Amino acid sequence: MWYLFKQSLVPFAYLFFSATIASGVFSIEGCDPIIAFVLLLINAGLYVFVVWSLLAKEGEKGFTARQTNDYNRKRIIETGEDLPLNIAEEYTWWKGFAVGGIIIAPLVILMLIHTIFLLAGSPIVGTGAITSFAYMVIFAFTRIGATATVGIYDYYWTLLCIPFILSITGFAYIMGAKKKERQQKSIEQIKNNIRGDKV
Repeated sequence: MWYLFKQSLVPFAYLFFSATIASGVFSIEGCDPIIAFVLLLINAGLYVFVVWSLLAKEGEKGFTARQTNDYNRKRIIETGEDLPLNIAEEYTWWKGFAVGGIIIAPLVILMLIHTIFLLAGSPIVGTGAITSFAYMVIFAFTRIGATATVGIYDYYWTLLCIPFILSITGFAYIMGAKKKERQQKSIEQIKNNIRGDKV
């Protein structure tokens, strides 16, 4: 669990960086909606690129860790040696989605609190505002051309971050592992070809 939490720190921190940029776009007086959309699209694209790169690299490392663990498991069975197994970093397809789940956990919790406040008839909407800023990478797109005043229910657009972030982290991790697997197969094919030539 600690390994997954560590992998979520940078993507989560980058949300605040991207949110600050999105907030800056909205603070530009008289900014054309089309220009704002382009700037926000570039901002979201950078977020996808950074997070995808990080999780794909972790997928590659995870696949390598699984291969090492498989080799060590085989050696343990054959020789009885006490070899280390790096289970935490070993590739499993769901780990990328788990990282995404950790990233969006504050969103779900804060919006749940926000909902409870609304159902209780409380005028307090602070949790919605906090959530919307933290996840403005997606929320910003729903505010283009809107007035400066945000309705208490508009914050629920932030929930679009759930499929957005889960898709990025989950599939990036899987694709990173697949890339490493293809590289390993290519290397093995080259080795087999060389051995075949020698024979």
